[in-house]
Amino acid sequence: MYIRHRGAAPRTSAGGLIMDEKEHMKLTFDDRNSLNFWYPLIADKVLVPTTMYVNFDKWPQRLDDISDDDLDLIIEACDQLGYPCFMRTDVFSGKHNYERTCFIESEKVVKCHLNELLNYSSMCTIVGLPVNSIVIREFIEIEHRFKAFEGLPIGNEIRAFVREGEIECHHYYWPKASIKFYGEYRNNIPRDWETELDEMKTYCEGPGWEEIKGVVKEVAEIMNTKNLHNVDIYPSWSIDFAKGNNGKWYLIDMALGDVSYHPSHDPNHEEHTNRLQAGKYKLFKED
Repeated sequence: MYIRHRGAAPRTSAGGLIMDEKEHMKLTFDDRNSLNFWYPLIADKVLVPTTMYVNFDKWPQRLDDISDDDLDLIIEACDQLGYPCFMRTDVFSGKHNYERTCFIESEKVVKCHLNELLNYSSMCTIVGLPVNSIVIREFIEIEHRFKAFEGLPIGNEIRAFVREGEIECHHYYWPKASIKFYGEYRNNIPRDWETELDEMKTYCEGPGWEEIKGVVKEVAEIMNTKNLHNVDIYPSWSIDFAKGNNGKWYLIDMALGDVSYHPSHDPNHEEHTNRLQAGKYKLFKED
């Protein structure tokens, strides 16, 4: 469901392996990372959160850059979906600062959380990340064991990688080395969080994966359609799923696979990798 849809069509970019920082940056800013591109292609095919968005002609970097009319539409979307709801840009959620960014508990926090979301987005690269849209989504109660960062539920989530219509691999979304505790959560770290994380990893990479493997294959085939909407489909995608308390798996995010965080395939080495030369370049996009 869309409040407003305006703006340029996604631009194309050459596929293939990333070889240098320049190409990495080019792909990071490729419009096909945008929810505006991939969401309409899969929204009626798989289970996704109900989604509304407001698009911009010019990327806003702070709250003052958003017109009163567009701000009213954003608040209207939150009101229609109900509270709590989830707010992000079309490429970034700021989820590591969950209770100050993407988690919208009530209308009174919309403006300040939107400002924080834009602030963090603007700091993700030297020039910030694209903000083509503000996206409001149905809030999914994630099946989780504990909270980390700034109140983010850490639960059953899977990231799959597909290439040219075929499944490449899948991983539990949260490597142990990625988990941090900020603010008040630093003073209340769950004693058994590592055990809980290991148990979720075992489930997600085993039985959980079997529950969604067919859906991943379906999405892989959709995203391999050539020249869909006169835009070349990139060959490699990351596809993120989260399991709700209702027992259902939701597709929650997608991006070009070659600029997505990719956990190591070595069980003894948990650092994130991608198709850049290992350790040579900073990964700009963490969502």
